Amino acid sequence: MLLPVFRQLHHHANVPTAFIVPAEEPWPQELHGDRLGRRIDYLRSLKDRLLPTQVEQLDNAGMVWSDEEYQVGRIERGLTTYKAMYGDLRIPHLFVVPHDDGRWDRDLWGMKLGKAINMVRHNGAYEAYRSRFEALGLTFDRWNEPQYPFALVRQALETFHAQHGHYKVPLTYVIAADDAAYTAEVRGMKLGQITQSIIHEELYAEHRGELEAMGVPLKPRKELMVDRICEAVRCYRRVYGEGRDIPTAYVVPEGSSAYPRELWGLRLGAAVYRIRRDGFYKDYRDRFEAVGLDIKKERR
Repeated sequence: MLLPVFRQLHHHANVPTAFIVPAEEPWPQELHGDRLGRRIDYLRSLKDRLLPTQVEQLDNAGMVWSDEEYQVGRIERGLTTYKAMYGDLRIPHLFVVPHDDGRWDRDLWGMKLGKAINMVRHNGAYEAYRSRFEALGLTFDRWNEPQYPFALVRQALETFHAQHGHYKVPLTYVIAADDAAYTAEVRGMKLGQITQSIIHEELYAEHRGELEAMGVPLKPRKELMVDRICEAVRCYRRVYGEGRDIPTAYVVPEGSSAYPRELWGLRLGAAVYRIRRDGFYKDYRDRFEAVGLDIKKERR
């Protein structure tokens, strides 16, 4: 029987229709060139006419009677393993089952699980099996389902912090697909947008306390910018004195020990100019005046 050989080599017995036995070991020499895929298809079509003992013999060899059933089974096993590892089924669209990871069945290695789940949820793939997927905890509401499990978001935030020294992720920040500092599972993640959704309590609200304990600032972005400007003004005053105004072109210097790292590169002069001329952050006027910023002063 050739099925055990195929299964030994490919770690499953779902033989493609086009499969032909290659002229190499460990395949029996007398069967080199055998159209095994076509013979398997033929046996599938005869299942109802086979003797029970024949069906049992094929079952014991790992016979796959339905490709669709096999693929659904792979997705189910993928969902089960993913949930056991990450605690939920918020599977990233780009998630691929890693190779050489014993926690996953061998025939799942390299499977584009994220893509498969996206097809199931949004393209109606395997619609007849929906109840089976739902029984495993898969939801079909795209808007209420975060794209990533919280464990991966936390991991990405911690890596960002290790690189930048803070958790103030820019809104437009996306983890590059080739950034080796991050694990493969989070590359391509729109970390800036996710962080904003967390701040506005649209995602991961149940983990807010954990994020605060990590030091992630959970104020709205406008308040965070006001915090940065106020802190930068205080630092500027310590360096240059109370009487010196902040030039419009002044940018907090990179690498300056006089400023916290998260302020490096801040266009402080431009921010102060807009506060005075255009009324930016007018609801926070008292805070700016408290750090010594003269809001009414005319710019020259």
